[in-house]
Amino acid sequence: MDVYRFSSGVLSGFGAGVGVNYVGDVYLLDNNEFSLPEYTIWQSSIYYEQQRYRISLKIDNLTDETYFQGTYGALRPGMPRRILMSMQFRF
Repeated sequence: MDVYRFSSGVLSGFGAGVGVNYVGDVYLLDNNEFSLPEYTIWQSSIYYEQQRYRISLKIDNLTDETYFQGTYGALRPGMPRRILMSMQFRF
């Protein structure tokens, strides 16, 4: 994920980021008989940071894409949209 940090002005201390993961068609078996369709997953984040603390909000699977991940004949659903908030303190 690429993140931009505002270093001066009114937005000093704020930052924001965006990322994207693209996965093309994936074959489940060696004979290429079964495949999973392509999918794109977006992530975003914002934060506010000062010398002794940081507050952040991150969203994974921003568009709530429905997708499946497969490996060696196994199939599992991808993670739905997830929102994470965190606070960090420095001592």
